Amino acid sequence: MKRFFGLLLVAVCLFIHPDAQAGFAGIGVSHLSPQCSDYADHCQKMTRIARKLVFENQKVVRYRTVYEKIPTARKVAFCQYIPETRTRQVRYTVHRPVWETHVKTVAYDVRKPVWETRTKQVPYIAYVPHYEERIRTWTEHQPVYETKTKQVPYTVCRPIWETREHTYTVNRVVSEVHQKTVPYTVCRAVPIQRTQTWIEHKPVYETRTKQVPYTVNRPHWELREREYTTHRPVTELRTKEIPYTVRIPVPYQKTIQVKSGRWERQSYQVPGPMVYKRVPVVDPCAAVEPCAETAKPTKFELVKVQSPPVTCFRNVWVPEIRERVVNCVKYVTEQRVRTVQYSVTRLEPEIRVQQYRVCRMVPEQRVRTVTYQVCVKVPVERTRTYTDYEHITEERHKTVSYRVCRVEPEHRVCTYRVKRMVPETHMRTVSYRVCRMVSVERSEPYRVRIMVPEERIKTVRYQVCREVIEQRTKEVTYRTCRLVPHEEIRQVRYTVLKPVVRERTVHGYRIEAKRVPYTVTRKVPKIVFYEVPVQVYSGCGR
Repeated sequence: MKRFFGLLLVAVCLFIHPDAQAGFAGIGVSHLSPQCSDYADHCQKMTRIARKLVFENQKVVRYRTVYEKIPTARKVAFCQYIPETRTRQVRYTVHRPVWETHVKTVAYDVRKPVWETRTKQVPYIAYVPHYEERIRTWTEHQPVYETKTKQVPYTVCRPIWETREHTYTVNRVVSEVHQKTVPYTVCRAVPIQRTQTWIEHKPVYETRTKQVPYTVNRPHWELREREYTTHRPVTELRTKEIPYTVRIPVPYQKTIQVKSGRWERQSYQVPGPMVYKRVPVVDPCAAVEPCAETAKPTKFELVKVQSPPVTCFRNVWVPEIRERVVNCVKYVTEQRVRTVQYSVTRLEPEIRVQQYRVCRMVPEQRVRTVTYQVCVKVPVERTRTYTDYEHITEERHKTVSYRVCRVEPEHRVCTYRVKRMVPETHMRTVSYRVCRMVSVERSEPYRVRIMVPEERIKTVRYQVCREVIEQRTKEVTYRTCRLVPHEEIRQVRYTVLKPVVRERTVHGYRIEAKRVPYTVTRKVPKIVFYEVPVQVYSGCGR
């Protein structure tokens, strides 16, 4: 396996580096080939041995395991249960209900409402509107746009090529031819005449008879009787008294208090708002005309004066309590009794006789004549003559030539170019807009309405309900149920599983393993030698 990978590596190196193929011939002429174009008279045509790697197809026989299913059958005995229905007598207890009527006295409480009218002083706060003049000031921000420039650096990569050398090692294959003597064995067959004698048994069939006894089961029917108990239903008509309760309506009148009232329109005054009024101002130092009664005003000024009060109206609810007579109905409970007829069905036991047939198998002995064949083997002697071959081995020798490949390392230099990117920094001018907010103050007058709280007192009438507990009694009729046990008999059918032994055939599979041959084609490396013409520079004067 190592030798195979070594040959594969050599073949890859031959296809990658063409200069390495010339090195296998032992003549380093790859570097002299450019001079032959200038000195054509001093070049000689020669041939060198080249080799290439060829893969040949080789068939190999391998084996794989195949599993085969073989069907099998066997008989298995199993037990099967057949259901059989039977009857039996079961005693059970039935509880019959017996109803009883009872009367008891129950005490209960009645809550009677009693209404009382009361008054109380309730303080409350009334809000009176009041107007004021105020000035509010706010600041607004206005955007102002400006255009500015700035220097932005950016990086550019510039390519630079460099020449480098790489030293590598090539394994050169040198082949040598050797000879060796190989011993081998030859097998030669020699014929020999031999005689064989054996005894063979010849079958002879004879017919015979014999008496075979066997038993036959003959059915025999018998008539039998059996007694069984059944229940016959008997219906009886009975009567019973059932108490029931009737509610009778009784009308009556009662006086109730009804809450009512009315709306009254009341007036109230609200102080007027504060306003500005122009008031004339007279200058006492001014000259007064003799004909004028009063001096004329020379200027006016604004004076804050309260307006006259405003009269407003509102609706106020005045509660009242009135009495009225209401017609009511109350229900009085009355006990009554009614007679009801009902039917009762009871089961009376009755004994009956039933006839049935029973089949009984009676064994009976019989004899029959059976004819059969018997095989008797008679010995017979036989002889035959045959030719046998006896194998004789001989030792011989032969000379075999074989080739040995030896790998020699060789160092070479490869020149290649490398591209390297060098970063450079440049500057560029970028224009952009800047938004700046400028603050501007503004103001405006406005009126504010302020509600001034004012404490007031009002008289409120309200009703209070007080409950008075009153003790009362009443008679309540109720029924109780008492269960009386009663024993009865009934026929119950039940099922019994009867076991029966039977046979069935179970089919299965038996797995057998077999080795099946198959052919695989694989690639085997092989080195092929061939001649290539080359030109070699021989030098001047040679």
